[in-house]
Amino acid sequence: MGLAKRIADLGRKYGVGFHTHVAQKPQEVQFLRESIGMTPVEYLCETGLMGEDLTAAHCIYTDHRDIQLLAKGGCMVAHCAEMSELAELGYGNVVCTQPFGCLPNHINGKGMIRRIKELYPESNIVPIDYDPSATRVNQENRIKLMLAVAREELAKKTGEPERETVGVG
Repeated sequence: MGLAKRIADLGRKYGVGFHTHVAQKPQEVQFLRESIGMTPVEYLCETGLMGEDLTAAHCIYTDHRDIQLLAKGGCMVAHCAEMSELAELGYGNVVCTQPFGCLPNHINGKGMIRRIKELYPESNIVPIDYDPSATRVNQENRIKLMLAVAREELAKKTGEPERETVGVG
């Protein structure tokens, strides 16, 4: 805990912000509860890392108290739980819609896709932009490409030949 406190002190002295992964896996939460008797979020508070200069990534395995502490501490949370949770549960085909004007979704969603594919190589994720500059044809073609890859992977797994499909529209 001493090192984390020194990092917090030095960072604030020099005006440097912090970024850390928090409560990303249940094993992390269990380890900290067993070893020091607190959640990852409580640990951030105890060490002094919690604050407006902290960006906490993930925060997937948090409870109500943790969420209150994050809000009270004023930190930013970069939460990309949905895609990683789907991949972890075995849902390999995901369409990640990017709504117009939602910069955090664009940064977090698209930024996480590569990492999720590294962790879950079987993942087939396609980001689809929904803004005035994205044409319907482009959106549909990106989804069709994703579905073609999904069919190809399914054929590999089952050993059955890929079947031709007829598009609707």
